[in-house]
Amino acid sequence: MKDKICIVTGASNGIGKEIARQLAAKGARVVMVCRNEQRGMAAKNEIVKSSGSDKIDLLLADLSSLNQVRRLAQTIAECYPRIDVLINNAGNFYLKKQFSEEGIERTFAINYLAPFYLTNLLLDKLHLAPQGRILIISSRNQAMGKIDLEHYDFRNRIYNGLQAYSNSKLMTIIFTKELAKRLQGTNLTINAIHPGDVVTNIGM
Repeated sequence: MKDKICIVTGASNGIGKEIARQLAAKGARVVMVCRNEQRGMAAKNEIVKSSGSDKIDLLLADLSSLNQVRRLAQTIAECYPRIDVLINNAGNFYLKKQFSEEGIERTFAINYLAPFYLTNLLLDKLHLAPQGRILIISSRNQAMGKIDLEHYDFRNRIYNGLQAYSNSKLMTIIFTKELAKRLQGTNLTINAIHPGDVVTNIGM
């Protein structure tokens, strides 16, 4: 992993933070994408100290906003010559229905639209890597997912946080499978990962 450029979303805590730590310890250039600057800087400083690496950058973006996802992709494209690894880790779970600044239900926006949009925006940079890798942190809850295109965002129905979460994770699996087909024969691969039961702050 030495000097490989790795993007990790949702890197201020939980799974994303540990992924960033391990990649930094292996010598990668780690780009941490976080929503909150204070928490992001605290995580970055901790990882620099524990990994012994200073090749860690921090970029800020609220991934529930498609505008901010687009700006993030532009910044990454301008600042880095290629992307070796893109890890779409950021995710959330809400007990009550919430909407983004663009009026999109936040579970759908963060868990599905953000990795879908960011991945597609960065494909050109990923193709510049000798062996590009795209990873999406999913969940076994995808097995409970049900995609209803008429009510995918719960706008006109009773909100169920667990169902919204499960639906979004099923969507990421479908996206992963479809993009994997389209990337056959190229230098890129995409995989979805269920990390197992992990104590994180996802519900916070």
